[in-house]
Amino acid sequence: MEQKGDKVLAITKHQPLLEAVNIHNENRVRALIVEDEGNVSGIISERDVMRYLTQAGGSLATGIVADIMTRRSDLVVATPDDT
Repeated sequence: MEQKGDKVLAITKHQPLLEAVNIHNENRVRALIVEDEGNVSGIISERDVMRYLTQAGGSLATGIVADIMTRRSDLVVATPDDT
């Protein structure tokens, strides 16, 4: 983990999918936190993007993050105090 660093990358749910893909590629990360008004509203992974493009026939040019992100209600979240 020390090699990865502690920088957390985030995007808003209204941003274009192409921007999310660019952030993934530029930072060599597989997932981004999705924020809405400063709160975590979900996550978007490379797999989410690939599924959208191949199974749903989506487009990076027209899709937005909210179209494919995994919503917070579907995430399993842990805190540093969890064991």
